Amino acid sequence: MTTPSIRAVGVGVGPGIASGWGRGDEGSRYDYRDGEHELTLIHRGAGRREARSLTAGAAEFALVVEGPLLLLCARFGEAIPWALAPYRPAGPVARAEARALPQPGAETASRALVTTTLIDPAGGPALARRGATVSLDFTRALHDAVRERALAPDDPAAIRRAWDRLRRSASTPMALAESAVVRSIGSP
Repeated sequence: MTTPSIRAVGVGVGPGIASGWGRGDEGSRYDYRDGEHELTLIHRGAGRREARSLTAGAAEFALVVEGPLLLLCARFGEAIPWALAPYRPAGPVARAEARALPQPGAETASRALVTTTLIDPAGGPALARRGATVSLDFTRALHDAVRERALAPDDPAAIRRAWDRLRRSASTPMALAESAVVRSIGSP
């Protein structure tokens, strides 16, 4: 498989979708709600090989923060290279609820569990699902970034500018992940 360039990777500031595989994927997204970290990999044409990579392959996560843009990057096994998943906070009502955001200090007690789901946008059930925990350092950085982003005003133009800066600084999703603020191996 060829490695896509960052130029082929896009961010939709509406639904919060980024493409990272360059082979017909519909993107990825990262959500945080009520203490749950959910990573959704949306890939047209995904099959058994990708499902096996998600469920049994080595998992690695990277956190990229550029201004108001927060990307949770992940790769699984041989068939799922770095996927870039933007975080887009819930609406103002959810932001106002304390339970909607990670509580400061909670990450010192336990590592975050990131649940990843692989789906084909053509429909049908999820192809695969996996939970993986990340390191305490990664958990701390992720929670801090989620809180900061969720409390910031929604500014699609600033998000586009941040994405443009990332495109200029890294030529591929792998290069972007390698420049991450923090990285972690996912543990079962």
